[in-house]
Amino acid sequence: MDVTPVANIPAPRHTFIRLKRCENREYFEYRGVSAVNSAFRDMQHRSDDIRELVARPLPLPALATLDAMLQEDLRKLAVLEVRVDVPEGDPDTVQTIRALNLNLPPSRLPELSSLVLLNSAAHLSAPLASHLHRLKMINPPGCANTLPLLPFIHCLHYLDHLTDLAVHNCFAPASDAEDPAGCPPVVGLLDWVTIEDYPLNISHMLSAFILRPSTSTSLIGNLRGASAEQVHAAFTTMLPRDRNCLPVLQKLTHLTVRCSSDFARIVGKVAEYPGHLSLEVITDVPDTPTEADRKSRGALYESMVRRLGDLFPGAPIEDLDFCGDNDFIPRTTWAAALDCFPRVRKMEIDVYDIAARGPLDEFFSALTKASWLRPKDPLLCQQLDDLTLYGTAGTAPATELWEAMKRCFRVRKERLGAKCVALRRLWVNLYGGECISNVEKALCKDMFYGLAEQRTIVEVYTEEHDINNLIIIYDPWLANCSIQ
Repeated sequence: MDVTPVANIPAPRHTFIRLKRCENREYFEYRGVSAVNSAFRDMQHRSDDIRELVARPLPLPALATLDAMLQEDLRKLAVLEVRVDVPEGDPDTVQTIRALNLNLPPSRLPELSSLVLLNSAAHLSAPLASHLHRLKMINPPGCANTLPLLPFIHCLHYLDHLTDLAVHNCFAPASDAEDPAGCPPVVGLLDWVTIEDYPLNISHMLSAFILRPSTSTSLIGNLRGASAEQVHAAFTTMLPRDRNCLPVLQKLTHLTVRCSSDFARIVGKVAEYPGHLSLEVITDVPDTPTEADRKSRGALYESMVRRLGDLFPGAPIEDLDFCGDNDFIPRTTWAAALDCFPRVRKMEIDVYDIAARGPLDEFFSALTKASWLRPKDPLLCQQLDDLTLYGTAGTAPATELWEAMKRCFRVRKERLGAKCVALRRLWVNLYGGECISNVEKALCKDMFYGLAEQRTIVEVYTEEHDINNLIIIYDPWLANCSIQ
């Protein structure tokens, strides 16, 4: 092809460029400061013999030259993978990346099947998208690109062969006028989907597909600088307009809820499928969190727990895992959330600081309440018989913890009756605490008697840096209950 000679473009010493040619299917590698000049000259002279181009990283000035080459005749190019070298910490990085959008003419790239762009993105068209198997366009967090969303969503309806999709921070915020309502979703063959963008953008993209329950799906809402109301609503906003586009929502058996200073995440899994569903919200990270920051994070965590039933209505959840500041979860929230999942058998909760009595009382009290949704159920989560607690023990004895558990499971045993098991397994893992006192050992021993049934092992394990253990085992097959 007739292209202007490549300018002298120095590359970082760690630059690696690989070309695969069609004729002999050999790979040719170029490394170091002269990698770009050597590789691009070969591309110019062998334009009709280039099958793959991989560049990691590609100097920023070289991207314009590559874009010009892609407008010419690279008809055999099947794999294009480029990571643009954008200096970290550069205040102009955000503006720079917004301009790094390649133009990919479908008539010039009829065999392109794998497109991976890091620190850049591309204008796609339906003809080009129709033969892609892999598509990744990933910009760094906090660096939203300016590609219009609606043309990309139009392309999604033509991704008949796509199995791997990842798009991060590539699009301008969607407006009401860009709502692609009326476009019927297509059945996707995707195995992997990862989208990080504005929550409404994510919803619009998901609405183009009907994903299989086995698809591993990660949705990350970028909520930096957003209001508390927007953050709280983000989990619902990210989901597709038609929930049937994500049939996994009705099939989840495991839910994990996490809320920390800089992100909040809900991960769902299905026991019989290899995939998962992850909903994540990235929030601002204060350098010095204040009490107001803690309250804001606690309010977000409370809203996540409270809305679980709305996010996953009818899901056959059997395993629940909570980690967050439980000081902000009242009994009514625990009860409302747990009442939505009657099939829960196993539960895990990080109680943070055992010295904070309130959240423990609220949680265990909720487990003694009757169901509002099923009046015939004398207890929430009647099948619960496996409980794991993590936390920081502090310096005070954990006597109140044992007492709260004892009251809770005594009530559950009474209401469930002799035919049901109140507790088969309990694991308590406390960090940084003092040695367990004899009083606490007696409380534990007394609590576990009568709660467990045959072939049941109940364990309490506390750990310090010097590995201080308390293991309590109750098993009718043993001669007696042993404390080690």
